[in-house]
Amino acid sequence: MHKNILVIGGTGMLSDASYELAQQSDVFTSVARTKESLNRFNQRLVNVNTEHHTLSLNWDDKESFISTLRQHINVIGVPDMVVTWLHRSAFIGELSRLFVQTEREVIIYQVLGSSVTNPGKANDIADTVADGINYHQIVLGFTVESGQSRWLRNEEISAGVIAAIKRNQQTYIVGQLEPWSLRP
Repeated sequence: MHKNILVIGGTGMLSDASYELAQQSDVFTSVARTKESLNRFNQRLVNVNTEHHTLSLNWDDKESFISTLRQHINVIGVPDMVVTWLHRSAFIGELSRLFVQTEREVIIYQVLGSSVTNPGKANDIADTVADGINYHQIVLGFTVESGQSRWLRNEEISAGVIAAIKRNQQTYIVGQLEPWSLRP
């Protein structure tokens, strides 16, 4: 069990996964862009026995985002595990550097869209992560039903994220990524 979990971007499509992780933690921090989504998610945690913190942050303002997270971590401590679904993949390097001044291992699970596997595009995101961070990628694909492809549903995404965390693989694919031509 992880005692201190930080989830960034987990109040929407990842809310079921965030809920399950909150149930497993002593301290749980939700970071989202809007107070409305944080309030909605907070209502789900009413009967969950965890110390829940919420941070409404705009990740488009990178300096303020990092600064506020740093202040929060100074108050509640460095998380054991971070799950992040930031649509700015290059951000992970700076984010990971917040956690390297610790004596314990920090695990980061980064949720990524299937575009990171585009055959014409290199996936060098992991190269930006600070040394000493146990970094994992969870890549979201698609599914094919009755000959038709579709993107994953919220519950499939959340279940896949939880499965990825349990399996603890460096790269975990939720759904399928190939053939590339079948992407919806």
